[in-house]
Amino acid sequence: MKKVRHVSLTRRAFLRKSAAAAFGLLATACVAAPGPATQPSGSVSAPASTTAPAVVRPSVAKNDFEAKYEELGRQWEGTTLRVPVGGSGHWKVNEQASQRFTELTGIKTIWEDNPYEQVYDKTFLDLASQSGTYDILDLNYAWFGQFIATNGLLELAPYVENPSFPKVDLKGFVPAILETYGVWEGKLYGLPWLGDAMIFCYNKAHFEAAGLDPQKAPTTWDEVYEFGKALTKDERYGFALMGGRQIQAMCTYAAIFFGLSGKDFYDASGAPQFDSDEGRQAMEIVAVKLPEIAPKAATSWDIVKAAESVAQGVTSMQIQWPGILPGLLDPNSSKVVGQMAFTNPPGGTALGGHAIAVSNYSKNKDAAYLLANYLVSPEIQREYVSQGYSITLTELFNDPAIQQVNPYIKALGDSLAIGRGWPRTEETNEVFDIMVKHISNAITKQEKPDAAVRAMNEEIFKLRKERGFIKS
Repeated sequence: MKKVRHVSLTRRAFLRKSAAAAFGLLATACVAAPGPATQPSGSVSAPASTTAPAVVRPSVAKNDFEAKYEELGRQWEGTTLRVPVGGSGHWKVNEQASQRFTELTGIKTIWEDNPYEQVYDKTFLDLASQSGTYDILDLNYAWFGQFIATNGLLELAPYVENPSFPKVDLKGFVPAILETYGVWEGKLYGLPWLGDAMIFCYNKAHFEAAGLDPQKAPTTWDEVYEFGKALTKDERYGFALMGGRQIQAMCTYAAIFFGLSGKDFYDASGAPQFDSDEGRQAMEIVAVKLPEIAPKAATSWDIVKAAESVAQGVTSMQIQWPGILPGLLDPNSSKVVGQMAFTNPPGGTALGGHAIAVSNYSKNKDAAYLLANYLVSPEIQREYVSQGYSITLTELFNDPAIQQVNPYIKALGDSLAIGRGWPRTEETNEVFDIMVKHISNAITKQEKPDAAVRAMNEEIFKLRKERGFIKS
């Protein structure tokens, strides 16, 4: 069996070799890679985990795809990989897929399920302390800057380029999400794992009843408003607004802003771009126009209440994340099964989503990368899409067989292709808090839209200036 060599030299080891061990406590691990084409200076050694098992088990691979992982992975048989994740859905599907990986390789996995708000805290603490408790990381791309600051993410290019590992075709991923989810300053740290972008949904039966063409979705936010007025009648409303003082109000504003402006949050100098014609127009839409075509209670709705209103036929249109859309297709909970159409939001959309990454402090980097490689492979994505796997490969979004399994999968692919990501610097969560405050104030009439935009822009500018993110 061909073994994969592993670069394990750290700065600490280098300093010891230079008789400078006194400085070792300040060192952090260098990037580890299994046999890259050009080795870094210093000694190269194979970890103990690459020793082949004493007892050769018979193959259990069913095809060539499985045989590749089985042959390579058995040198790490008995290794246990820990993965911190939050909640069910996508993570449970991946945990299920990893069970077959364990059967093939003997590499065990522990999927540590946490309330999602704890995943960041536990992961960041592990990386900051360099303890190496976790091997595989859920890289929510909004956390990128914080994780990079710990030197906690393993650079993956040497692995991807190593022919000993199963091939990963980076060009096969949707380009926008490969760049957003996985790349930082030109270096690859993650593979797209959970494709996520806001989708526009509308009820075709409601459109027809209102005299609208059910085959034609609105293509601008002005059309959303005009269609919404036609759809709002009696106890039915045009739009399900996630208008409460919570993160989805910010997501809605951001999607509208991206669609109107084609701009990111910040300009080339790092200054926010919301105090602009497009930023003010987006605030007018989310705080004035959409509430006019939504139930009065929608100004306090969260993601669940908004989605439920569509599922019950109370509202006709929404902008929504794909993770909550299965509720529209469930005959046990939805009154609109078979009535919904899905497309990308007018002009653009906000990207959610996650990459799969490897901890730079893991003691099992090679085995961890092999699992990451396996979980994003076309074979696994195709096999598990019907169970909720969030695919990330362009060819799969365009596959008619997969479109039959999931009626909004093509819309998700189209949205991902035009999506824009959040900023990935350390203060992003604080920026979100500022935005939620002023967007909510505008929706509830505590601030006029123009005033809310100016105040929001000024607060974000001040915060980023203080943190050194705005060039003088």
